[in-house]
Amino acid sequence: MQSKDILIVDDAENNLILLSDLLSEFEYNIRVAHNGSEALDLVREKAPDLILLDIMMPEMDGFELLEKIKPQIPSVKTIFITAKSNEEDRKRAFELGAADFITKPVNIMQVMDIVKRSFE
Repeated sequence: MQSKDILIVDDAENNLILLSDLLSEFEYNIRVAHNGSEALDLVREKAPDLILLDIMMPEMDGFELLEKIKPQIPSVKTIFITAKSNEEDRKRAFELGAADFITKPVNIMQVMDIVKRSFE
């Protein structure tokens, strides 16, 4: 079975390291982007199976990025991982097609469970 491709998009290096180290232990193919522009380039190279996406990033936030990706890859599963926890942001994430919404600081077991379930 081919390993699943996960794109992690976050402007905080420590979050990228934490999530990529954790998920690579489970034989997922991990790619990281520090901003929306990098993420769009990576999506054009190869469509990911799953995107873990921060909302608050400079230049292009996670909502804007998902709005640009969804027309290219309508079936892509997206999980927002963010410090923003208000109901308005949650609602907007799901309206844009997010599969789930996790607030920071993350619970590693919760992230693993949600990622695993997204591939079932």
